[in-house]
Amino acid sequence: MAVPAFTRAEYDAALRTDLMGYFVWAWSQLHPSQKLISGWHLHALSAALTKCATGEIKRLIINLPPRNLKSEFASVVFPTWLLGRDPSRKIINITYSEALTKDFSRGSKALMETADYKRMFPTTRINPRANADTDFTLMKHRGKRFGTTVFGPITGFGGDFLIIDDPIKPEDARSDTVRTRVNEWFESTALSRLDRKETGCIIVIMQRLHVDDLSGRLLEAGGWTHLNLPALATERQVLDAGLGLTWTREIGDPLNSRFESRETLAAIRESMGEDFFQSQYQQSPVMPGGNIVKLEWLQRYRAPFKATMNDEVVFSWDTAFGTGDNNDWSVGTVWVVRDGNYYLGDVVRGRFSGGDLVTAMVDLWNRYPTNRRVILLEKVNGMELVAEQVRQACPDVDLELVPPVQNKVSRLWASTPIFQRGAVHLPDHAPWLDEYVKELISFPRAKHDDQVDATSQFLGWITTKPDLTVVQRSW
Repeated sequence: MAVPAFTRAEYDAALRTDLMGYFVWAWSQLHPSQKLISGWHLHALSAALTKCATGEIKRLIINLPPRNLKSEFASVVFPTWLLGRDPSRKIINITYSEALTKDFSRGSKALMETADYKRMFPTTRINPRANADTDFTLMKHRGKRFGTTVFGPITGFGGDFLIIDDPIKPEDARSDTVRTRVNEWFESTALSRLDRKETGCIIVIMQRLHVDDLSGRLLEAGGWTHLNLPALATERQVLDAGLGLTWTREIGDPLNSRFESRETLAAIRESMGEDFFQSQYQQSPVMPGGNIVKLEWLQRYRAPFKATMNDEVVFSWDTAFGTGDNNDWSVGTVWVVRDGNYYLGDVVRGRFSGGDLVTAMVDLWNRYPTNRRVILLEKVNGMELVAEQVRQACPDVDLELVPPVQNKVSRLWASTPIFQRGAVHLPDHAPWLDEYVKELISFPRAKHDDQVDATSQFLGWITTKPDLTVVQRSW
């Protein structure tokens, strides 16, 4: 069946309502000799920005890795689409660099001066008498695109849209002084630039650089829609892709495998180091230094781990009850003990009801039949019943209820000599790895601590078993 050809008028009408289609057209104008390596993340960006244009979203944070066209989309193309649809819009675009500010403005103007744009949006025209490097005003309707830098001139100008694109340089993000200035600038200056606070829209789009960068500060305060796009998915995501479509990312899926495959990302990770990769690529910054466990203490092994006859497997669980988003996680960890070293082989993390928790514990126990030693459970209210149900389901299980000793922080501190001597080994890749490392090296400042608790419980227990021997062999 032949695909019906669109008339020019139909094509123009489609681009006026479809931001993603408009971006594809814009790319062909800005980069006529360069093929667009498209990906579903661009559809997710388009869907979120479209909701900003229609007023459905008024506060939006977008976090994604560098070189994935975030600035091209949000700071160059999107403002021209807004002004084409409504030439009375006033848009403020802010970034950390004057050079970038000029580049973004020139890109927008280049699109708006094309014959195709003028045909698509016949009432949107740049006023030649109000056309500077960083800003321009439209004829008749008095709409405007104004570009400036963080701490740059902005007094006296208000807008409907505030687009903040990379407000801080990566090399400045580790400076408490600069970071604090940027965050205070947003609260004292940027917020006041909206003409109408109740209807105006603010978009912050950036790669994460620090736990207390502008994104982190705003997310902690709440009230923002968050589109978080790590280079490698750390959880299953079902994202709005616009036009009634959804994009599903499974754990470990690359953001755009046609642009950066798993192998490419692994090489980038190796080159830049785990700390920077977690921040800029995974959008999961960790506190640099000052925390209990240091990143450099964690050893790596080539996954999958292959157990031998002399190894023992210990399961350590930190549990919680409830399935709501605000409930704590239940976490099960699988540790292989070998020659005074401890290899983390698996992590299960979820929010379970009582029955589902028992099922998860039994499933994890049955997944590793070789040299299973014991399941460790913290001895708290309700765990005796869970332990009994697990014993009934697995008659061969050895389950030990471990009384909590000291507080969470003290328990992990007590295990630091084990980390320092390089005895804790993590796989070089695993679907759960990024979230585990982030939580471990951010503790006690991490949002969650359930994986840490399961880890410190195991390490505290193992130090009381100097003569650990194999009690079961299943091959």
